[in-house]
Amino acid sequence: MAQSFEVGVIQRTPIPSLNSTDRSTLARLAHQIWALKRSLDTQTETSHAFILPALLSAEGDTFDARASVFTEQVGKIDSEIAAIQAQIDVRCFDLYGIDEADQRAIAQGFAVGTVEFGDTEADETVGDADADKDGDNDSGGNANTVTLALAADLSSWLTGVAFGRFDVRLATGECPLPGVPEPFAPLPVCSPAMLAGDDGLPLTIPPAGYPIEFPENGLFVDDPGHARDLTTTVRAVFDEVFKENADAWWNDLEARLDPKNHDMRAWLAASFFEHHLKRHSKSRRKAPIIWQLAVPSGRYSIWLTRTALVATASSRSRMMWSPQN
Repeated sequence: MAQSFEVGVIQRTPIPSLNSTDRSTLARLAHQIWALKRSLDTQTETSHAFILPALLSAEGDTFDARASVFTEQVGKIDSEIAAIQAQIDVRCFDLYGIDEADQRAIAQGFAVGTVEFGDTEADETVGDADADKDGDNDSGGNANTVTLALAADLSSWLTGVAFGRFDVRLATGECPLPGVPEPFAPLPVCSPAMLAGDDGLPLTIPPAGYPIEFPENGLFVDDPGHARDLTTTVRAVFDEVFKENADAWWNDLEARLDPKNHDMRAWLAASFFEHHLKRHSKSRRKAPIIWQLAVPSGRYSIWLTRTALVATASSRSRMMWSPQN
């Protein structure tokens, strides 16, 4: 049966009589599922619940180890959700008086899905697609693919911090991680991951004592030695997070993103925007936060936020239409 949410259809939906025990039980189970799904959203950059990327949330001595922990976490949550859903189904079957034959028919009509964990879908933008072809073990190849996707998500967060979008202090422990809100609490203007002021709105300049300098005009360049070189600033963010172990972790990240050359600058220039665009697109709507303007060869780029792009276009429009011109 097709889904429909018209008022008349909703009004005709039969609702069983619930006693206080039924209400509290179903509410508790629904809240548990919501909390489990939200826990995954805290690691999804495009979610209102986003806090930190998976490779900074999980524990481990290598990125592979952290990716493994994350994968196990997703599998565990998937199983917990399925078990809770089964409890809800049993209770609802009883409330609606559905016999065993109809229960089997209903169960066969709905395939048991898996939890989708947002940014960890593998695609050709997270690294060299040929990197996994040499592997003889399928499970090993899958693990490498997940690690590649999570490494790209980490790089996306690092770039966001460089632009002043995300708050690096959540990763360093200088700021405490936010608690879990109520399910029906109003959605925040900014996700907990974002660098915001006391009013809850994004900051345009670094607050006092903030460890990372970011451009107020939202502009970076791909130019080694330049004060606003993007790769240099991304590395500065990385150093702030990983401290004395930064070199080893940085080498691991470069090896994941660019297996042939181990070059973060090359990956940012050639692959980052495609990854970013895919993560910030849905259906036909494409809404990247960061834009890359590059020469045809890709050897030089200007990086700017959407706000800076609009401001630049507006300024140019005013110049073109001014009386002096």
